[in-house]
Amino acid sequence: MIIYGHRNKEIEQTTGMFQCPSCREQRAFKRVKVVRYFTLFFISLFPLGTMGEFIECQVCRRKYQTDILSVGGSISGMPSNQPYDWQCFFGVIVLCPVPLIVAGLVMSLVGFGMRRKAGTAD
Repeated sequence: MIIYGHRNKEIEQTTGMFQCPSCREQRAFKRVKVVRYFTLFFISLFPLGTMGEFIECQVCRRKYQTDILSVGGSISGMPSNQPYDWQCFFGVIVLCPVPLIVAGLVMSLVGFGMRRKAGTAD
């Protein structure tokens, strides 16, 4: 059996100082890039693409969109919310039928158990 899938890795890009909206003070930050890697037997082999970037305050650990660092950008103080990647979800289901097979086996076993109980009740 071959076990494959994907894993996201956070890669630190840069560090510096910024005005944290949550702390309301000048704080250290790190800029992080999230990259999705193809895995084979739980070993990351090669990158599949960049999922996004964010800024993380090193004191309060809150995450913000990267435009918080730009002078003209809006400093709203709202954490960044990355939308769920449905395309990737469906790709995993198509490329990795193991969850569907396992779900089918479980449902078959449950159904077999129910038939067996019904048969012994007679």
